[in-house]
Amino acid sequence: MKINKTLVISTILCIIPMILSIFLYNKLPEKIPTHFNINGEVDSYGSKLFVYILLPIILCMVNILLNIILNNDPKKQNHNETLLTICKFIIPLMSLIFIPSSILISLGFNINIAIIAPIFISIIFILIGNYLPKCRPNYTMGIRLPWTLNNENNWIKTHRLSGFLWVISGLILLLTTLINKNLSFYVLIISIILTVIIPCIYSFILYKKYKRT
Repeated sequence: MKINKTLVISTILCIIPMILSIFLYNKLPEKIPTHFNINGEVDSYGSKLFVYILLPIILCMVNILLNIILNNDPKKQNHNETLLTICKFIIPLMSLIFIPSSILISLGFNINIAIIAPIFISIIFILIGNYLPKCRPNYTMGIRLPWTLNNENNWIKTHRLSGFLWVISGLILLLTTLINKNLSFYVLIISIILTVIIPCIYSFILYKKYKRT
């Protein structure tokens, strides 16, 4: 039986924070920060059992499910390998970055999630945007609309535009976070809307154009 090394490594990364939490469990307060406002201030708490034990397990299960879905795409030969790897390691990286950050905050360290989260998201935007145009029609990755899946030219043009938008949005979010972190939340929301809506509209326009010709 062939061992899926990526699945094994990503799963281990997901549970590393849980192992750390077990060693520090008795030192951690019962109420753990689970949500932060746009200024990085804690506005919601949860039990340490959920945050440090159950949450890594949930992320681990989601990671396994994601790997199964991606690995069993009928058109997986069209996946871009780099983009595929990025997608497979997003959840493990979230577990490695945000759960330990929550642990440090609980122990009294000054960790600003309002800066860490947008920077992480902006890097993901830039990486995904860089490789989106290199992804060919498939059922699990990319802008999977009826119009893109129906026409390869539509797929290619839509993903070129989408890749550009993702990279630009990531760069703007990164710069905004470094210059004025209070604006990063609003820039993130606008970026998500633009990177979703504009490619969909563009793809539909292409579909109508091809249909007429």
